[in-house]
Amino acid sequence: FLDADREVSIPTWFSSVQLFAVGGMVLLMARNCVRQLKVFFVLLGLAFLFLSMDEATAVHDSLYRAAQRLKLPLLEGREYLVWMVPYLCGGVIGLAAAYRPVLFAWRTFRRESAWIAAGAAIFIGAGIGIEILTHYLYERAVDERFFLAVAAEEFFEMAGVSIMLYGFMSLGIQMQSQTSG
Repeated sequence: FLDADREVSIPTWFSSVQLFAVGGMVLLMARNCVRQLKVFFVLLGLAFLFLSMDEATAVHDSLYRAAQRLKLPLLEGREYLVWMVPYLCGGVIGLAAAYRPVLFAWRTFRRESAWIAAGAAIFIGAGIGIEILTHYLYERAVDERFFLAVAAEEFFEMAGVSIMLYGFMSLGIQMQSQTSG
């Protein structure tokens, strides 16, 4: 139940709940936020709900296993990258499409946006960077270095989401004070 490398575990449940909390909160914030952020917050909230569902049901692992079954020569030994490409492309396209709302939030709510960006960088860095490291270590030997890397990946993912949650809560408070004041 405590193995962070297994999909059916308490850490996975906690991560899923964290992502769901961020998604739900961002969707609730969209109801009363400034016009420039409304659509962006709805889409961002839905993205977090998708990530929560993915964490709970292991969609990304299903993509990885499907790539392994296909045995494509181009991907041989690197099948774990299959889920990263569409997720990263989706994130980059989403940020590019949301350039104006992101820039507005950065200019208007600098401190809160910095917390959210820092949390996102930690979450993505662990989810992609350390994940690649764990696959490299897994190929070498399933030893203490592998288990430490898995623990680090999950820890930093959870820490990143916690920091984003704090940033979004601070942003909600700041937006509330600006509209009521």
